Amino acid sequence: MNILLAALGSTGDVHPIIGLAIALKKRGHKVSMIASPYFQSLIESVGVEFIALGSIEQYLAALENPEMWNPKHGFKFVVKDCVLPMMRPLYDIITSYDPNKTIVAATSLCLGARLAQEKHKFPLATIHLQPSVIRSAYRTPMLPGVKLPKHLPPIVIKLLYSAIDFFLIDKLFGPVLNKFRKELGLSNVSSIIGHWINSPEKVIGLFPEWFASPEKDWPQNTELTGFINFDAVKENEKLADEIADFLGEKDQSLIFTAGTAMKYAKDFFQTSIQATLKLGKRALLLTKYASQLPDKLPSTIKHVEYIPFSLVLGKIGTFVHHGGIGTCGQALSAGVPQLIMPIGYDQPDNAARLENLGVASVIYPENYNTETASQKLSFLLNSAKISEQCQKIQKRIDFTKALNASCEAIESLAR
Repeated sequence: MNILLAALGSTGDVHPIIGLAIALKKRGHKVSMIASPYFQSLIESVGVEFIALGSIEQYLAALENPEMWNPKHGFKFVVKDCVLPMMRPLYDIITSYDPNKTIVAATSLCLGARLAQEKHKFPLATIHLQPSVIRSAYRTPMLPGVKLPKHLPPIVIKLLYSAIDFFLIDKLFGPVLNKFRKELGLSNVSSIIGHWINSPEKVIGLFPEWFASPEKDWPQNTELTGFINFDAVKENEKLADEIADFLGEKDQSLIFTAGTAMKYAKDFFQTSIQATLKLGKRALLLTKYASQLPDKLPSTIKHVEYIPFSLVLGKIGTFVHHGGIGTCGQALSAGVPQLIMPIGYDQPDNAARLENLGVASVIYPENYNTETASQKLSFLLNSAKISEQCQKIQKRIDFTKALNASCEAIESLAR
């Protein structure tokens, strides 16, 4: 069976789909992955056929734009500059295949995949990496810039969603999407995020039920398979002795990251440095963009561009991050307490769920200062209750089981 996997987004969005591609290939399928050429060398290095969507220049231009990280306007920027421009190219790629011999699995905003299914009957699984993408009137997600009163009746939430669709989301997606639909001989659609993006055949949530319980108004074909992981660790790869020696005792070390794609986190790292010094701990600062850091770091703080989380998270006392769903899953697997500073997109909702699980504390950007950060870190480092809960949740994570379940969910679409 030919299987096409499509992913839009940054490293955190693409890596889980690479892991899925590797597993499907091992199960005997002919697998091709559609993504930005930014990820081409990585995808080809694991033996998966690569198909380019867009250009490296488009990918980097998006990351360079500060609007990407604006909590209020970031989603609008992503839709107009990243999602809609990829719709037609993705549709053209998929429709060059035979729908009778091909299964498609694509992440949430791969609109071209949904159109190919509708027009040419390609079997399609919509993959949601995070629960906040699946709309529900019974458990509303925490979204940046949207503060709904608690305990609103579902009927009121449905009316609010309808208003958001009419006045905002459908106006953002609708003109370009429906113009293309007209070219394809398809009728206009509305409730694009609330309903249309979900495949009527299969919706896969790459997170477990204990992280986000299915709601009764989720698509009935939704299957939650669990967190899956891929962080480019080579066979038999170990943490470098230099890093292991630097970190020292587990309860004496911290890691800070604002995400692989974030280059506007200077204040976050400066505050994190001061909080680390205040606590007398050691810390790794993970970022590809050294310009965010001081020219000279204290001897107890070290900058590293990238380290696979699976090699290092089990060796630290607390992990401070942005709340991306892939990062959350890896931290849960390592059993490490988390301090989360969510910036936008799905991050506030992920952070709230982790806090409710009793494994994390949350500080929003406007409150992320030296005093608050050091207090929260001290609590996480010394709380026996938090540590016990982290160990309890860690035992629930099974990446291999989740990966197999995800493969089976996709394979179930074979005709």
